[in-house]
Amino acid sequence: MLTSCNHTFCSTCIRRALASDAKCSLCRSVQEVSKLRSNWSMEEAVLAFVKTRADLLALARKPPTVLVHTVEVPVAASTSASPKHALDAEGETPPQMTSPPSA
Repeated sequence: MLTSCNHTFCSTCIRRALASDAKCSLCRSVQEVSKLRSNWSMEEAVLAFVKTRADLLALARKPPTVLVHTVEVPVAASTSASPKHALDAEGETPPQMTSPPSA
């Protein structure tokens, strides 16, 4: 139910509150039961939830699906597994490091 101060309550709750205090439970403004009106938007949302609740619970209880993606990395012409044959981000062989000459 929608009060004249535009707060939404279930019908039973707001009627019980107004019977004992005649004020909105949220903002404490004076209210009258005769001025309560249906909140059609809320009623539609609740109805939609009630209709789909079983499906939503089944989906929530279902174990998550784990997707594994594999990436194929091109290999240089040599079949050596040495890191010197690794490709850089552009797919080119990076310059090779050499040891300094021995004295």
